[in-house]
Amino acid sequence: MRRLHKVRLLTVLFILCLASVAWAGSQQTSSTTGSTLITRARYILNEDTASRWTDTELLSYVNDGIIDISSKTLCLENSENLTLATNTREYSLSGNYFQIETCMYDDGTNQTVGLTRCTPRDAGHIEEDAGQPLRWYLWNNKIGVDPEPDSTASGNTVTVYYYERPSTIAASGTNPLPAHYDELLVEYVVAQALRADGKYAKAALHWAIYRMELDRYRVDFNTQVKESEDLLH
Repeated sequence: MRRLHKVRLLTVLFILCLASVAWAGSQQTSSTTGSTLITRARYILNEDTASRWTDTELLSYVNDGIIDISSKTLCLENSENLTLATNTREYSLSGNYFQIETCMYDDGTNQTVGLTRCTPRDAGHIEEDAGQPLRWYLWNNKIGVDPEPDSTASGNTVTVYYYERPSTIAASGTNPLPAHYDELLVEYVVAQALRADGKYAKAALHWAIYRMELDRYRVDFNTQVKESEDLLH
């Protein structure tokens, strides 16, 4: 009987390892509070009330886990509008982000086109009609556009699409990640708590569960579609 249970367990783990990478884009965000996540973690840690681990410590692991999951899955999508000004090439972004996906230019006549990514050294070197942006680049948290806008482009907008870096949450705050990451986040908290307590074997078990499930959603090490090298000089 034990052998049968072991075979079943290994089969389940094998299937999970072979599971295709799941879609990690933005979905309905969780309504689970930080305190609820801590309570779930304490249940697994067999500690109903704070004794070994304080709420403050576990909440810090919650926030670390939120950053780890969101940075690897790029699950939080956001955008920001930049208003162009005459003879102004670079514009600061106010939002926190992990990665810029693309930029779209609205020429003010309800015509929106995607801009091609370039590098700062490309700016100003390609001869085209001045004034209407065709390319964009990122440098020092600023979005640069090329050609440099003239008076005909002033007041038009460039929408920047990026993967957001979430802010820390309080115990009463809600998890900003999609709801299906709740249990994954709990596993992260449990693994970190056990590691801090010197229970490395148990910590390794929960860390393995966390990483195995996380790998189904990760996009940071998967092959991404890239623009042609011919467009990047």
